Amino acid sequence: MMETTPTVILLALIPYFPIINAISMSFDFDPLLISAQIKAESAFNPRAISPVGAVGLMQVMPRTAKWLGFIKSEKEWAKLTNPYLNVRVGVHYDAWLRRYWSKRGKKDTTNTVLMLASYNAGQGRVRKALKNESWFNRLPKETQIYVHRILGYWADYYIEVIERCSKDF
Repeated sequence: MMETTPTVILLALIPYFPIINAISMSFDFDPLLISAQIKAESAFNPRAISPVGAVGLMQVMPRTAKWLGFIKSEKEWAKLTNPYLNVRVGVHYDAWLRRYWSKRGKKDTTNTVLMLASYNAGQGRVRKALKNESWFNRLPKETQIYVHRILGYWADYYIEVIERCSKDF
């Protein structure tokens, strides 16, 4: 019987995993977290366009891609349907958000939740919600659902890998 490795499982389980893995690792992110975020954002559809104009796998806003220096103009939004560029922009923005919250003393696991919530609602909204003790409940319902969905998908990926690997024993 051929041994099933986590990498083989992930290649079969997650579309675009080689791209996601390489970019995630270059920014020191868990590729399964980024995969979960992509699943929540676009269900792995590189041509997805939201009603507000977010584009691609990670639903990147063209103005964010321009601000980060990946495109010269918002009119170049179609470039964001390229999976490699889109994931690179999205993970770069995740890294920026992680640094943003780290500089404000949020260095534990809360940082991941703050990063995800900010990706969805904007760091200004999250910063405003943080003024309250039950800050997460002060976020828009859509953002709360978004964060819960990503954390669930992230856990599901680990469970799936463990279950498939354990079949070999």
